[in-house]
Amino acid sequence: MGEQYLRIVCIGYIFASISNCTVMAFRSVQTVKISIVIYGASLLVNVFFNWLLIFGNLGAPELGVIGAAIATVIARITEFIISIIFIKFFDTKIKLRWDIFKRADKSLLIDFIKITSPVVVNELIWSVGSATMSVIVGRMGTEVVAANSIANVVNQFMTVFIYALSSSASVIIGNSIGEGAYKKTKDASFTILLSITVLAVISGCLVFISRPFVVDFYNVSAATKSFAMDIMLVNSVIIVFQALANTTNVGMLRAGGDNTFVLINDVIFMWLVALPLGFVSAFVWKLPVIAVFCIIRVDEVLKSTCALIRLLSFKWINNVTRD
Repeated sequence: MGEQYLRIVCIGYIFASISNCTVMAFRSVQTVKISIVIYGASLLVNVFFNWLLIFGNLGAPELGVIGAAIATVIARITEFIISIIFIKFFDTKIKLRWDIFKRADKSLLIDFIKITSPVVVNELIWSVGSATMSVIVGRMGTEVVAANSIANVVNQFMTVFIYALSSSASVIIGNSIGEGAYKKTKDASFTILLSITVLAVISGCLVFISRPFVVDFYNVSAATKSFAMDIMLVNSVIIVFQALANTTNVGMLRAGGDNTFVLINDVIFMWLVALPLGFVSAFVWKLPVIAVFCIIRVDEVLKSTCALIRLLSFKWINNVTRD
């Protein structure tokens, strides 16, 4: 069923890549309301076509997983269309037109490759590492997989606010550095750091408190509910470090052009600490589920600590703009 889903949903990747890049570009010049329109419309379209095609409502065929995939593709196309319409008729800052693709700027190309290459490599290696983490969890049994899925729903809901602040931090820090206002950059860094810490602690408390209520929503075995409670307990603590790591690494250090440090910091602890110890703890030592999840998430603690040390040194502030 997963294979059937992926074969269809992959069609939406090209549309999603264009619309996501467009939204990020608009955010970088402080045009943020359009992202609410794009993703709000996408959400409504996705929910409607899921309801229509998964269950066969209003006379539509009952397609199940295939219907969910089709709904997702339609939502991605919707995002793409709205992005193109906004670029064509409403945007007054970026002014992206077809003739821009005819221009060539060698110095800009070199800058682009130099700055983006560590980010692309970082995301690729991190994605492979995340998939490997899933392998560890997947081989611990179906009950653990189900419990982890339940816990991830809550974790993703809580971290959406954190990732939003991280994205905002990138714009704020990038703009202040581009202006050459380095004191403003430092002040903003402290403010963002304080804000994300408070928000992360609140999120962690909510995850912890909501555990028994969340698992009761699911018709699963007692063992699955117990595992879900344990995993959510780990997540309630780790979410604080996850928030600090993401906001510091992605939101601030990358905005300052410190991409190589972020690459090393983000990858080394996952591949040299969390993954090896995760395999050993799960399949050699055969530790309890809660202990395994503590180990495979320990990289968040380590990389957030290193990121904070780097942030407070302010050696990461680099003006990557060009007159």
